[in-house]
Amino acid sequence: MLGEAGIDALLGMVTGGISLAGKGGKVLKYADDVGDLAKKEKTAKFILAKDIDSAKKYAKNELKLEKTSVFDKGINVDVANGINKAIFDIKNTFGNVTEKGYIKDVSVFRNVKNSYAKYSINDGSIYFGEYILDDDAINKMKEIAEINNKWGGWSSNNTFHSVYHELGHAVYREKCAMNSEISEKIVDLYSKKYYNIVGNNQWTKNINANSIKWISNAKKENFSYYGLRNENEFVAEAIAQYFCSDNPSDISKEVVKILLGE
Repeated sequence: MLGEAGIDALLGMVTGGISLAGKGGKVLKYADDVGDLAKKEKTAKFILAKDIDSAKKYAKNELKLEKTSVFDKGINVDVANGINKAIFDIKNTFGNVTEKGYIKDVSVFRNVKNSYAKYSINDGSIYFGEYILDDDAINKMKEIAEINNKWGGWSSNNTFHSVYHELGHAVYREKCAMNSEISEKIVDLYSKKYYNIVGNNQWTKNINANSIKWISNAKKENFSYYGLRNENEFVAEAIAQYFCSDNPSDISKEVVKILLGE
């Protein structure tokens, strides 16, 4: 039973099981000086930092972030590694989104209710809620992801699902806003999948008999209802599922294929 809180409230509550391996490359080792070690290893392999200073150095020197605002506040190193791994995967798959200015900073917003994470096109930042500063942030993220995946809001229960999702908005901005051919293919795919799941009806954030049915339809497609909100969310959610799920949907794989120009 979803209740009557509405989808925004459900999404605001809550990312699932921590996995720092995934499609972007196997995690091999810890490093005291991740920058120097990465230079020695020319192949694309993500390196876990064992303290926050090493995580910050990796984010700036290797991932090319202009700022690491949330790291500067002393967040849990496991959370920092998860954020860095997500950026690593996105760069390793879709290109230099940090060098091009689509992702400049990871930061935290304050005094904003029901806001879990957000990508800002104005400054190229990924913003997290204040929960990210808590010592047990990773446990909260895990719980939230499992809740949102269970009811159908997210397409995986990975702890860092929302991080990949927000980074997916940056990929959408680069690949779709700047390439009409890719944009048209995404629109065509989105329209087809939207009709299969929602029909000729208007997507709604309200919880009612219709949206519950559409959530169920989306689950049958192994995708999330929230990912049908618009083309932008469609791409972001597909990217998140592609990296975070052990069994990504055909939708997710097709979206990534289009974004890569295949």
